Amino acid sequence: MTEIAGSAPLPRGGHTAGVLADEDKLFFYGGWSQTSQHSDCMIYDIKNNTWVDPELSHETPRWGHVGLMVAAIPSWKYFIFGGQIGNFEEGGNRTVSQLSDLSYFLDIREMKWNTVNLEDLYDAKGTFVQKACDNKPKARENSAMFFDANDSRLVIFGGWANNWLQDMVALNVSSITGPSYAIYAMKPSLGPLTGKTRVVITGEGFKDTHNIAVKFDCGKGQPEAPGNFISATEIWCETPSFEQYGPRQAEITLKIGAGDYTITSSNFVYFLNTDSENTIAYGPGLLKQNAVGHKTVFAVQARNTKGENRESGADVFQVKILHRNKKCMVKKTREVEQMSGEIKLEEYEEEEIMDVELEHQLLDNHDGTYDVQYTVNEEAEDVEVTVMYQNPQGEFEKIRGTPFHSSFKKGVSPKNNEMAGPLMGKHIDFTLGDIESFIANNSKEINIKNKNIQDVFELLKVKESLQDIQKQKESTLLNLDVIEEMLIAQSKQNNPKENDIKKVKKLKADLTQLQNMSSMVEKDISGQVKAEGDKAQDDLHKFDEKLKEFYTHMKKEDFYKYGNGAEASQKRIKEVLENVTDMEAKLKDFEYFGKMFNFSNEIESPEQNLAKIKKDLDMVNVLWNKIINCQTIFKSY
Repeated sequence: MTEIAGSAPLPRGGHTAGVLADEDKLFFYGGWSQTSQHSDCMIYDIKNNTWVDPELSHETPRWGHVGLMVAAIPSWKYFIFGGQIGNFEEGGNRTVSQLSDLSYFLDIREMKWNTVNLEDLYDAKGTFVQKACDNKPKARENSAMFFDANDSRLVIFGGWANNWLQDMVALNVSSITGPSYAIYAMKPSLGPLTGKTRVVITGEGFKDTHNIAVKFDCGKGQPEAPGNFISATEIWCETPSFEQYGPRQAEITLKIGAGDYTITSSNFVYFLNTDSENTIAYGPGLLKQNAVGHKTVFAVQARNTKGENRESGADVFQVKILHRNKKCMVKKTREVEQMSGEIKLEEYEEEEIMDVELEHQLLDNHDGTYDVQYTVNEEAEDVEVTVMYQNPQGEFEKIRGTPFHSSFKKGVSPKNNEMAGPLMGKHIDFTLGDIESFIANNSKEINIKNKNIQDVFELLKVKESLQDIQKQKESTLLNLDVIEEMLIAQSKQNNPKENDIKKVKKLKADLTQLQNMSSMVEKDISGQVKAEGDKAQDDLHKFDEKLKEFYTHMKKEDFYKYGNGAEASQKRIKEVLENVTDMEAKLKDFEYFGKMFNFSNEIESPEQNLAKIKKDLDMVNVLWNKIINCQTIFKSY
């Protein structure tokens, strides 16, 4: 007989043994002898004829128990039940031991003992039936046990407990052994809150059936999606919507047919959907003064509905870059009659002004940013860049600030086309300075403490500034957001921009303060604005009536009569025109008032009346000029 290698276990009885999972090895646990009790495990490697000590023990020595190795995915389990437990010294009284009614299992992959925790019993409708402790089998030893794979349960029969038992009990261990299939991974592992992300689940033991349920458990809910069989190791499904639960991580399990859910799982992270109205783009490829013939670049930063930067990719963006109004030589054909009378087609070239689409490359960085690169090989005054995001409904929406306009010049440094080049630096400095001036100037203009707002023109100057603040609000905030993102990106490239980032944050705070101040001022002057508006509107109506009266009186003027003579008539027309000039100036004021006080639609009537006056005066003046010409001609005869 060949000598067995390794350290053999101590002699014992009352232990259990079984084939170790699907390997050519035997597994031993527990037992006792006249001199000792055992809680250790030993493995006999049949192929290599070697004893292996896994250095694994259970908490208490045990013998007379029943043990069973059960096939499970992803790891086999070794179950033990009952037996005697205790410690006694050599020659000591073995009556100090006691029978056990507990069950344990060893995870073969992890080589770790775990307690089998009994669960309360519920019926199919979820109604409570029995407490776990009431369903516990009687403590015993020397019983028999087998595994019912169909129902994932251990069935225990008989044993000794001061007398021979003849009962049979079943213990459901489906939550430990799991079904005959398992999940290992999922790809992709994240997607939008609205769902409909196609994911592929990898595992083993999958079966081709139409009855596959994939569960997404987030604690607040457990929505399911139908699974689709690909192979024994792959299943795909579309993620369900998580809009009612919010962005969070979900644990993924699945079941096939009437089987149990897998005890293995994977995770899927739901994130807030990208929002086109918050998503921004920045870089030299969106600015003026790029270098011709050199690659330029810009970045797209995806942001969610809360305005937060996305940290994963897989969004769909559509980029279109047009060289606007480019001069192109276009080949055309025309019919030409030959000497023989035959008609032939002749090719020729003709210059046309047209928009030409440029090629580009779009790169997903899988961190919420996307790089776009393109090259313009000739000077271009206007290159239009449009960036659109495909929403969950499959529709393309323009991102914030699009379309953008860039230009390309010869003789410009190629460094201008770099993300950290001088063009970006100048753009940042100029924009921040412009915003700083905008905030300072408008803060001064809407400060009504030192202004006489009883003067309508002073009042309207304040109102103009309030309107300008409101009009420029979104574009100013966009510029600050974009520049902040530029600076953060440059800082990540070992180009520290802490001071500039602080300046941007201060300007954002100043802009917010300006917005708050403008709201307060608008409220403070609202009464005065209404009063002046009503007055201006009333004055306009009176002015219109005066124009009508003026026209009526004008029609009675003597310059309409031939007998008044040319010289006297044209002198009077000139005097009337001076009044008309004053009325034009007055109407211009009312046009301004109408625009500022929102009654521009009422300007039409006085405009028409004044135009009628001017037309009549012009016609009668032309008539007198013709009379003078005729009289001159007559005198020459």
